[in-house]
Amino acid sequence: MPLQPCGDPREYAACGTDPDFILTNFTGCCPGRSGAWVAGVCDTCAHAFTCPNIGTGKEFKWGAAVAITVNIGISVGMALQKHAHTLVEERVKASVQVSNEAAEAARKKGFAAEPCWWVGFLMQISGEIGNLVAYGDPNTPSSVVASLGCVAVIANSLISVFFLGEACKRTDALGVVMIVVGVVLIIEYVPHDTQGGTSNLIPCPIAYSGNYSQNPCALPAILPDGDRYVSGVEACNAHGLFVQGSDYWYLVQPVWLCYLAANILAYVGLFIALQRHGPKHCASYLSLADIAGGFTVCASVTVSTLLFNRLMGHGDWYVLAEPVFWLCVLVLGATLPVQVNYLNKALAEYDVSLVVPTHYVLFTLASIGAPSVLYQELTLDPSRLGKNALPPGVMVLLFTIGIMLVCGGVRTLSMGRERAVPLREISNDSMAGVEAIEMQERSVRAKMQQQQNGGGGSGGSGG
Repeated sequence: MPLQPCGDPREYAACGTDPDFILTNFTGCCPGRSGAWVAGVCDTCAHAFTCPNIGTGKEFKWGAAVAITVNIGISVGMALQKHAHTLVEERVKASVQVSNEAAEAARKKGFAAEPCWWVGFLMQISGEIGNLVAYGDPNTPSSVVASLGCVAVIANSLISVFFLGEACKRTDALGVVMIVVGVVLIIEYVPHDTQGGTSNLIPCPIAYSGNYSQNPCALPAILPDGDRYVSGVEACNAHGLFVQGSDYWYLVQPVWLCYLAANILAYVGLFIALQRHGPKHCASYLSLADIAGGFTVCASVTVSTLLFNRLMGHGDWYVLAEPVFWLCVLVLGATLPVQVNYLNKALAEYDVSLVVPTHYVLFTLASIGAPSVLYQELTLDPSRLGKNALPPGVMVLLFTIGIMLVCGGVRTLSMGRERAVPLREISNDSMAGVEAIEMQERSVRAKMQQQQNGGGGSGGSGG
């Protein structure tokens, strides 16, 4: 630790008893990049000293526990919804044997009439809300919350066999293991920028726009300004809402705008292909759901952080005045129904043991990619990868292997999985078959009647 202070000692007077300031040997010097020292900031409102990125990276607390719990609930909920679809199919098949009218009535009744579907739907919605809450834990990165969806894959592999009665093959276990190992590699070796992310989001309240100096206690104690860190008042007065790291600053970055355009084009192309050619795999539906899911995660990070961390945790009421907060609420309202719609279409036509792993892989990739690009969480700069990180080239290699493993795992689970007959095809084909049989029977009866009439006439004439 250097003997000379890293700033004006008078600035640190209000933080003389703060433990973090004492650890700097009362100099205010914090470890920076490449062994350099940077000045920390004393928050004169809270009498707290803050170092840039002072976190250790080990603060994985309640967010991870919530994610594990709710993903088990999501898996059970999806199984109940699939069970409802199965009940409807069985009811339609049984009704076809009675009459066309009964089959049509059973088809129109649909899965929404099954109580178990509503229980599963509510469990899934509750689970997604739980994931939303988990994203609000500042000590649990969004990529960690997303990766814990592997709990749903493992739970689903048991539920599909013991509850839904689906076939179990030896290769299924291999596929699940490949997916889990691959996702662990993806999450663990994503070149994550330790100095990026969502630590700031909205550091300059719009409610105090143009008057930040008179409201210093409403601002973070320390904010990035290029390659250095300055006080919140200084940063907000210099840059306003678009201070580095704020939501507004992230939304206008060129890399995010390009990513957003590419995803919109991909969604439109996949939607047109699905309308023209129909589903070829459950991924035909799930790709649309999970592209929307990536935007759901981005919006969830902002809404949850502002709502649970800022408003409830620190009493920062001004977050409700931020337009970006309500913009993200609208994004949630638009993308969540898209996910539910296409996920249910996939569940109606394919085995849940295929749908859940495929959904998990696509959703995990989307939920890592979208927030990582938006919040600039990725880097290949060795100095920004953390002290114990592997070389960037090795991390990229392991990340690529992880992607190959999850794709191979999905392929392994897909082998031998036949597409279930959609409800609309069951009713139409079955009723067409019934009509054909009835026409044939009427034709046979008519011929028999003609023969009887003809034979009776001959006998009378001869008599």
